[in-house]
Amino acid sequence: MKFIKGTIVALAFILLNDIARGQTSVSFFPPMRIEPKLSANFGELRKNHFHSGLDYRTESRIGIPVYAVEDGYVARIFVSPFGFGRAAYLNHGLKYTSVYAHLDSFAPEIEKYVKEQQYLAESFSINVFPDKKRFPVKKGDLIGYSGNSGSSEGPHLHFEIRDQKTEEPLNPLAYKFVSIGDSIPPKIKRVLVYQIDSVQGVPLPQVYKEISFKEGSPEDDTIAVPSSFFIGIESYDSMPNSSNEYLVRQVEAKVDSAILFNFDMTRFAFDESKYINSVVDYDLFCTKKREVVRAFKDPNNKLSILSGMNGNGMVTLSDNKPCRISIKAIDSNGNEANASVWVKREEGKIHKRRTLKEGIPVFFFKKQNLIIGKNATVNIPGKSAYNSMLVSYHEEPNPRAFSKAIIVGDKCQPLHAELELKVRTSIPSELAEKAFVARGSNTTFSYIGGDYSNGSISTTSSEFGRFFVDVDTTAPKVEPRQKVLGALIPTNGVLLFAVSDDKTGIDTFDVYIDGKWAVAEYDTKNSLAIVRLDEERIGTGRKHEIEFYIADKVGNIGFIKSLFYF
Repeated sequence: MKFIKGTIVALAFILLNDIARGQTSVSFFPPMRIEPKLSANFGELRKNHFHSGLDYRTESRIGIPVYAVEDGYVARIFVSPFGFGRAAYLNHGLKYTSVYAHLDSFAPEIEKYVKEQQYLAESFSINVFPDKKRFPVKKGDLIGYSGNSGSSEGPHLHFEIRDQKTEEPLNPLAYKFVSIGDSIPPKIKRVLVYQIDSVQGVPLPQVYKEISFKEGSPEDDTIAVPSSFFIGIESYDSMPNSSNEYLVRQVEAKVDSAILFNFDMTRFAFDESKYINSVVDYDLFCTKKREVVRAFKDPNNKLSILSGMNGNGMVTLSDNKPCRISIKAIDSNGNEANASVWVKREEGKIHKRRTLKEGIPVFFFKKQNLIIGKNATVNIPGKSAYNSMLVSYHEEPNPRAFSKAIIVGDKCQPLHAELELKVRTSIPSELAEKAFVARGSNTTFSYIGGDYSNGSISTTSSEFGRFFVDVDTTAPKVEPRQKVLGALIPTNGVLLFAVSDDKTGIDTFDVYIDGKWAVAEYDTKNSLAIVRLDEERIGTGRKHEIEFYIADKVGNIGFIKSLFYF
């Protein structure tokens, strides 16, 4: 028995190590029975987060059957106009959870349950957790049909595998849960050399030189660099029958034989996802959509998938002896690309960023930072950013708004946590409940809300930018799409309404048919409300009355009432 127990422990240890490295013997059923092609890979770099799954192409259409990848049960159902749209979460034993998002509809029994839950909650949006015995599934059972729901930008299936215990998303290709035939190695496009200037004690990285690679070789034989620098790596992966550029699973950098940096996108934790803003060159990402992974670790970057870094990734050349920087890029199928460049210290030059102005307020990332202006107060809590920075502040006239325009920092400076903003306003007290803080220009802006008190509005923002106070007194609009001679005409049992709001955006709406609440779906991409008439609930063969109430984010309410025959 001792031998057996020890063997089990040893096997468990080996399995856990294989899981940590992205190597398992688990193989799941494909989520769709069409040729697997990806529009987006696991871990790809997005604004404020890593992409947590695989985006499967669905032949530019909706309605492709989606299947359970393994035995298990439906553990969660999520429905919303935003985010994942219609999504199903399946638990498989005690190890894994699979996620199927942006669905057009669920399998009939699940769809029936969803409608029941929506009517119970009197809400289109639901987030429910059925009993594990309610919807057991076998590998290959129908879960639903692919779609374009939620914040999807085109028909596709977003598919995830998560560690059930930690809820961390796992790279399905790296773990061999699913496979896509691919023998194409990644491409290493460029290495960027950065130096760090110091202005008022604040470190300010800037690109010193970009080194392009052709067939793995740099443009020059030996590159002159500053005596102290770090690097950024621009690379991508390719897949058959696609012109897309995908994220490379792993990037490793060495200086001579010493590992400088290792970025391994095999898994990550959701609560670490926003550290992406420190991993990438955020300025290049923001201004030029370039995805440069920096081999440098800001002091407030806690991303655990970075490894192999001695210190923060800085390279210091103490003499004129050349050293070799080697880059290795590996995709999820093990295809590998290598490139290297020789560098040496450049003598006799001190490079300074001359465009920076002295006197810009300093933000120290460890401390609370308070900016007190004539017409606004900005509080930036400690550790709201990844490193100390210079944060500019100024006010300017804004005749079309109800406050001065308050410009704080630069939108291409990343924040990890929200800043707090209090703006003085000239708004009349009778309009206070309709006031809000906007971020952007006077014509193109984002609503960020706020609470009015004693002549000021307070709110928070996840980004720097231009802020001002405005007022929204106009109710949202709702207009039937199918109206003839004053009556609505359903098409295939569906009523469509165009919905819009000119400032703060639509917050909620409710539909009543013959005085009873009815499900209405909000299609944000097409600015439509969709009412699918339910024969069992409203009956057929007679006239019905529909009432539609719609509210924006400051409480303005629009309303229409009409008759229809069904």
